[in-house]
Amino acid sequence: MYIPMLLYSCYKAYPEYDVTLFIHGKLNKDVRKSIDRLELKNQIIIKENSFNDCPKISALKSKALRWILWDDNFINYD
Repeated sequence: MYIPMLLYSCYKAYPEYDVTLFIHGKLNKDVRKSIDRLELKNQIIIKENSFNDCPKISALKSKALRWILWDDNFINYD
């Protein structure tokens, strides 16, 4: 439930930045509605089921991977 507040804070501090969310499973519908109300669709990429290729990984362990996670979309950034 913290994701909308995080996105809003990032936008206020760094309005020119984009944010990519890698979600372990599916994003909660209420959280998605809150994100949609922020009207930041051009700056947010949500990738659900990001760890399907690692069936034994838990949501907690997937959080640690954010430091080494790679996505081809990262090539578009400095």
